[in-house]
Amino acid sequence: MTINSTHVILLINRYEPGSRYAEKPRTELWTIPRSGGPMKMTTRLATTGQGHVRNFEITDDLVVWQDSDGIWSAPLTGDERGQILPDRDLDITSWPWAYGGRRQTVVNLVTRQERRARHADDVEFLACGPVWCVGQVTFWPNEPRKAAIQRVDGSGRTTVFGHPLSLVPPIRDRLVLLRPPALPSDGRWEGGHLGTSAQLYDRCSRRAALLGFPDRTKAPEDWNEIRFGAMATDGPIVFWKSGGGRYTVVDLSRITDPPCTD
Repeated sequence: MTINSTHVILLINRYEPGSRYAEKPRTELWTIPRSGGPMKMTTRLATTGQGHVRNFEITDDLVVWQDSDGIWSAPLTGDERGQILPDRDLDITSWPWAYGGRRQTVVNLVTRQERRARHADDVEFLACGPVWCVGQVTFWPNEPRKAAIQRVDGSGRTTVFGHPLSLVPPIRDRLVLLRPPALPSDGRWEGGHLGTSAQLYDRCSRRAALLGFPDRTKAPEDWNEIRFGAMATDGPIVFWKSGGGRYTVVDLSRITDPPCTD
């Protein structure tokens, strides 16, 4: 699910009757006006395999997403969908930008301009947005893990304690999600899950905050892992169960103070 100022947009996978994987799934794009009104299906896309859709976001009146066939777009008006790039090893980061981890290139999907990311020899698993990247600093066993935050050209590097989330670049070229360096492994730390605790680092203020439950002994009995929720225009929402039938919700798109100067 993703949200902009006027609509809530859903991508729904539907499977044909019978075995779950007997037929190709259909991916349907539905819109709901935030002012009220009925849901409307605007387009349908048959996908291969399990129909896995990722990096789904909206910009102005255009919805973009990707699956195993490539990167797609469709207008909210319900006109014909179109394929932006087929079978390309790219992940949408912030429209119109995408990043190819295998080639370590930042690509503008509108102009097709490409830039090669550069980094020091001690940095691996780099993930980049339009301007800023995060990567893992190589480490020895039993040594606290560190993350390197830098520009695409390799300049402006800052090293902080923490383990970066795989394939997730700085959000809005600003916020970096990290696993706290001193915590043992727990839960899942991939896809839509962030484990039971996470560290949010703001490169503009150079401050960090802990999300979830760093101390398991103080967690409620009905705690669960931190998860990604809806994707707002300027960043995702994360949430976790905080006990007593309540949830803690953090909208990362609202973190704007202080403003970035670079």
